[in-house]
Amino acid sequence: MIVKFKSNATFVTKIVGHPIPAVKWYKNGKEIVSDGVKIKLQEFKGGYYQLIIANAEDSDTGVYQVRATNQGGSISTTVNLTVEGKKNYRLLKRGNDFIKIKGTDQELAAREIETLNLAKHKNFMYLHESFDSLEEMVLIYEFISGVDIFERLGTGNFELSELEIVRYLRQVCSALKFLHKLNYAHFEIKPDNIVYTTRKSTNIKIIEMGQARLLTPGENIRINFTAPEYCAPEVHCHGLVSTATDMWSVGVLTYVLLSGLNPFAAESTTKMIENISNAEYIFDSEAFKETSIEGMDFCDRLLCKDLKKRMTAHEQFGTLAPANAKLSVRMVKIVPMENSSSKL
Repeated sequence: MIVKFKSNATFVTKIVGHPIPAVKWYKNGKEIVSDGVKIKLQEFKGGYYQLIIANAEDSDTGVYQVRATNQGGSISTTVNLTVEGKKNYRLLKRGNDFIKIKGTDQELAAREIETLNLAKHKNFMYLHESFDSLEEMVLIYEFISGVDIFERLGTGNFELSELEIVRYLRQVCSALKFLHKLNYAHFEIKPDNIVYTTRKSTNIKIIEMGQARLLTPGENIRINFTAPEYCAPEVHCHGLVSTATDMWSVGVLTYVLLSGLNPFAAESTTKMIENISNAEYIFDSEAFKETSIEGMDFCDRLLCKDLKKRMTAHEQFGTLAPANAKLSVRMVKIVPMENSSSKL
């Protein structure tokens, strides 16, 4: 990273782990301590950590490292900071996501860069630049200060109604329509990967593209999923996937947002995957009592085991709240689905 003399240097990274990791920043091997003025260390919801160096000088040049540690181990990444020229420039820094490159991780990061360079759509996070070396890769994204829909519900100043859900889904489908036209599929549509651009905005962006693939006829693509509850039957059964695989995930997302329930909930992950594989679900009478018929029909037309029968992202625009739909303004209470993998 290169910044002008007396401008601010801002490092931002996202770290997610369980248990929540302890995160520390270092310069040239020495731990950095915040003084609240020159050096600021900040933490935000969603696992975002930020280091700000105000009024950067020559002495701030060096190697900076962020390290996250929990019971599972430790991971770190580094970036070089260079302070350039003793002139009074102001530089607005973008959000930075540092990715440690190790083995197949390099292939994953390269695939994400390739897809982001193609996905020039307002509802995909914008990749400004990327730099790589033998050991690490730095991706410089646009800065997004918002959070995902579950985290936003916990802020107290956001109400989720069917009308808001429609606005949310229209943007998701618009992004997927664009991506699918390029013959790419995302393969990881879930709430964690969809965030609001700011804490008050209603505009969203899809932020993760590491699983996205160019679809080749007849190719059997294996998906490394982290949220089995949002994956389609063909993913769990190791069958052929397509753009329709994304639409199943949109169907699950819609069901969850409308009701606060997992449509395929079960006592174990194994049983849940069995329910998904058979497309076995019902509309809970209490949870859906104020949901529009159109909303439930929307779910039905996506949660089809047969890929050919699922709506496409293009078709969804005609079914997302048609003019004669009676949308519920009832506030929906959402309880994020727990990962039950420990019950396997």
